[in-house]
Amino acid sequence: MNKQLDIDSLTDKTIYYDDIEIGDFVRFIDYGYLEAGQEKIVKIGQVQAKYSDLLEVKLNNNFSMIVKCSTREILKYNKDFRKILEEGDYIIYKINELSFLKIGQIKKYKDARSFEEYLGAEGFKIEKLNIKQVLTKEYFEAISFRLEE
Repeated sequence: MNKQLDIDSLTDKTIYYDDIEIGDFVRFIDYGYLEAGQEKIVKIGQVQAKYSDLLEVKLNNNFSMIVKCSTREILKYNKDFRKILEEGDYIIYKINELSFLKIGQIKKYKDARSFEEYLGAEGFKIEKLNIKQVLTKEYFEAISFRLEE
């Protein structure tokens, strides 16, 4: 049986401490809040300081909540927070300065002309949205109260 070689599987996806800079946004696993039966809680924050193998990550602008994490816990990082968002994450956003704040979930869309897939809300690409707040899908699942159906 002939199998095609998957080039993406050969790339090194290891995140190295030296690659992350102060000010970068990170998507990371926060083991500090795990409870029995939970797979993982993923949060988004901004790197504030670096110490040996640990990073100080600011989670919230309002309360200055800071947690420490290692590079082993980081799933993605980028200077542009939009690049670490994933399908299913929740956002509070405006489409433009005249619109009201909206709450939505990031979804995958397909451009009708180019057939290119992109992430967005209400059909708008995330690059075009004025995003005010983000809550990862994993964190939403961890903190939400489930009503019985």
